[in-house]
Amino acid sequence: MKDYPSRVYVPNTLSDTVSVIDPEKFKVIRTFRVGHQPQHVVPSWDLKTLWVNNDLGNTLTPSTPPTAGWAARWTSTTRTTSTSPRTGSTPW
Repeated sequence: MKDYPSRVYVPNTLSDTVSVIDPEKFKVIRTFRVGHQPQHVVPSWDLKTLWVNNDLGNTLTPSTPPTAGWAARWTSTTRTTSTSPRTGSTPW
């Protein structure tokens, strides 16, 4: 993590984009087009990939944090279930 620059990733729901902000300069560095209605930007467990959850597009958009280069969208083909696959209980 020490080699990664400090960045803030902001999903812009109305424009279907994510803006990358340098918090030290208070400046937008880049803005990337992602899927329809991005809601959240979350890290993978190993912190090597950021995922954008595109709510109405039913897609996830992967990115590599150091370069903030957005990869091709991955479309989900599975439906979310109301039970946890690990325990068989509800996830909440």
